[in-house]
Amino acid sequence: GEVLKYLDKTGKGRVCAFADNAEEKMGTKIANVPVYKVERCLKLFPDAYYILANEKHYAKMQKQYFNEGGKKEKLVCLFE
Repeated sequence: GEVLKYLDKTGKGRVCAFADNAEEKMGTKIANVPVYKVERCLKLFPDAYYILANEKHYAKMQKQYFNEGGKKEKLVCLFE
């Protein structure tokens, strides 16, 4: 929620999708933004910036992002 609020308030970007591993979330939307698996997000939005905003799982998510071919310069981690 905080990332959406920041982007909306500043006008510095938009959220293209949420990446999640939970099968039950696939095909759903959060605040009218679709939810996809990480690998699909990277294929659909290769030039997008990716924000890791889950404090509990950020290290695991970061590893998955890189394993799927994500670029270091396109990753923002809020908890490092």
